[in-house]
Amino acid sequence: MSKSIASAVCCSLLSSGLLAETWSERANSDDWLQMPIEELLSVRVDVASSRTQEIAEAPLIVSRFDKDDLVAMGITSLEDMLNFFPGILTQGTQSGNSAIMSRGLVDSFNQKVLFLLNNVPYWAPSHSAVPLNGVPFESISHVEIVRGPAAVYYGTNASAAVINVVTHQSSDNVVAVNYFEDAYKIGMMANYRDGNFWSNLSLEKTNDDGRSAQIIDITPSLGLPSSGEFLHSLDNEALLFRLGYKDFSAMYQQFEVTHNGHNSQVPFILTNGLKYQGRLLHLENGINLGNHTVNVFTDYNQFELRFPITNALVAVGASGNGGFKFENGDANYRWRSGTNVDSKLSEYWSLFYGLEYEHRQSSEYQLFSEATGQAIAPIMQAASSYERSLFMRSDYRYENWRFILGGRYVDNKDSGTHLAPEISTVYQLDQQQSLKLLYAEGFNSPNFVQKGIDLGAALRGNPNLEAEIINTLDLAYTYSSENTLFVINGYFIEADNLIQRDVSTGIIMFENTGDISRYGMELDYQVAFDRWKLFSNVGYVKQGNDSSEDASAAVAPKLLMAAGASYHITAAGTLGGHLNHVSRRAESGSYTDITLSYQHRIRQLTLSAGVHNLLDQDITASDVQNFSPTQRIVYTDGIYVNLGAKYTFSQ
Repeated sequence: MSKSIASAVCCSLLSSGLLAETWSERANSDDWLQMPIEELLSVRVDVASSRTQEIAEAPLIVSRFDKDDLVAMGITSLEDMLNFFPGILTQGTQSGNSAIMSRGLVDSFNQKVLFLLNNVPYWAPSHSAVPLNGVPFESISHVEIVRGPAAVYYGTNASAAVINVVTHQSSDNVVAVNYFEDAYKIGMMANYRDGNFWSNLSLEKTNDDGRSAQIIDITPSLGLPSSGEFLHSLDNEALLFRLGYKDFSAMYQQFEVTHNGHNSQVPFILTNGLKYQGRLLHLENGINLGNHTVNVFTDYNQFELRFPITNALVAVGASGNGGFKFENGDANYRWRSGTNVDSKLSEYWSLFYGLEYEHRQSSEYQLFSEATGQAIAPIMQAASSYERSLFMRSDYRYENWRFILGGRYVDNKDSGTHLAPEISTVYQLDQQQSLKLLYAEGFNSPNFVQKGIDLGAALRGNPNLEAEIINTLDLAYTYSSENTLFVINGYFIEADNLIQRDVSTGIIMFENTGDISRYGMELDYQVAFDRWKLFSNVGYVKQGNDSSEDASAAVAPKLLMAAGASYHITAAGTLGGHLNHVSRRAESGSYTDITLSYQHRIRQLTLSAGVHNLLDQDITASDVQNFSPTQRIVYTDGIYVNLGAKYTFSQ
């Protein structure tokens, strides 16, 4: 029930965002029937280039979904939003966090995807963890995802996918508060604008007692029972503050998230309260010099993790609970500075170029005893690194053709130098149709844990790890009209020196596991009319659920499907729903998760209700940490209901 209540608040937060942003001026009329079609289906993106553009002309494979659209279909969290994108799957791990898989490529702490908050990279230098549950949900405007590498534009980690969470920069003055008793999620967003000055403040607090789950055949069990039950919970506190004046902008974000906070003792190795804490400060100023726009930026990203683990001391031949922590959490940070220039050389030709410097730091990582709170032994020495890069991207248009040629030169302290190229061709068949042929390469250096951790047979880093290189070739057809978007693309991936955990020798160790390949296809279809919207997509990986290819392919589903629809029954009432289908992988069976929702507005009050997992299926997650084919997590909550209420007002 607590999970239901928390989901309810998410739903209410989202539904009222729709009213505050889109419907506030139509509160007492049916003017929504005359809304411009551009408001009904927004398909412009920022993540693929230095300028906002239509998806049809974007030189990458990119999808966008507005939060309000998905809320009307029963989506209640950022993680649910990501699961609605073609080829993307998020799922829980035995560590308690959520891993993001793109086209069958995955790392349990998300080292292969780049997480952006308003185009600013945000991840932990130690583990590569991302603040998936650290962004106030009320603040989100939309999400854009590039499937495949975008290293020229974004750098390290932009190899399997780039996720850009874009928050509101509204001209309205809005405050919204939601709360529930016992288990709850409270969200608030306040906007202010006066001339050239604007600001936005968002807050969120969640207390979720958890949902029932089973873990089966945990690896390694270290002589303990390998299966059992636990609660998969999530508590968080998050703050986001943004302001801007003319061409200057600033952003500050901080959060604390705790996963798997169960109280009972379990007879196997399991994270008991994984805690993420982080903060981000970003400053940027743009300078307009005629045909040249210069941006200067700097950001500081502090991110630490603490892992309390039941029976953790078994790893060192003792007994008792403990876990891992950093000696000094403030010393785990990334500091990035740079400048880029967008030059319009002619009506047909533009250049985007710049340079960046990034310093990465991690303090000593320690094994500690829960009984004493004291460190027992270091398991990773303090470390530091840097990465310097130069990049350039040429964009030339000739009649119906668009040619992109670019590269990023990287000098990484640990991984050496590398030049990552990008070559794209977009041909506009007519005003509505385009063909794309895209080649991009991702360069991804190992993080500090992958190189330096030493837990004996339980987990060992590899100081000789090389950077992984992920090459992707895409061929895509796009149709885009006033109310319809249709994209179908086929892709081929070759990964050199892929970084994964290797269990083949009996010791879990990070290795460059050799060269692997993936190929498949994706389909994205969106259509909108006056009263309703329909979104659907399919992702197919040929190597999915195939242990003969490589360890990670065995735990990747061959087929992902998502579909959702919303219908405005009246100006005040909206009926919606969505489904997610995940095919079988290893010992995890396939499942189809269906949700129905209804939202009703009474002036400034929005009431919402949803029914989740209508088919009463067990939701399963495969082992994307050690790639054990038999290990899985089964969520057994069954059908649950959420209720929500939100009051919104403007000044």
